[in-house]
Amino acid sequence: YQPDLVIWDYTLNDISHGAIFEWYISMDKKKKRTLIKTPSRFINYIQNKLWKLYSSEAFVDYILEIYQSDRYWHELTLYLKRVNNLIKEKDPKLLILKFPQLDALEKKAYVFKPIHIKLAKYFKHSNIPFIDFTDIFQENDPSSLKVHYLDAHPNEIAHKLIADKVIKEIR
Repeated sequence: YQPDLVIWDYTLNDISHGAIFEWYISMDKKKKRTLIKTPSRFINYIQNKLWKLYSSEAFVDYILEIYQSDRYWHELTLYLKRVNNLIKEKDPKLLILKFPQLDALEKKAYVFKPIHIKLAKYFKHSNIPFIDFTDIFQENDPSSLKVHYLDAHPNEIAHKLIADKVIKEIR
């Protein structure tokens, strides 16, 4: 492929798959049991949705903690450098879209703001263009931007905001 532009949809749990795996293990230990092991995709889907509800506060704490970890921050910045260098070799531009956690954005004080600031400093220092959608999403009712109250992924309203901003940035 010979793209002109590579867009990376960066969310806070992109820091490390290893870190997320460790979170699953820590959650299992806190619950003093493991998830039901079943070949049923339906049961696994329901179980994961219920587990997400149970563990959302623990996940917030874990994400805040993992960005404090020198190990995972180092892994993330190495990965970002590799991706950026690989893209530069092919000559397209990289644009990172930094999304807030919509569940956390609904609260009065956005707990992940320090992480967004840390990432912004890194991107600016590394000359990697980025758009942080935190302020844009906060200008709206964050709950109106979610797919469903149980699913905090951006819906069509949020995607319109995203597309408008990306198009403006590209121009």
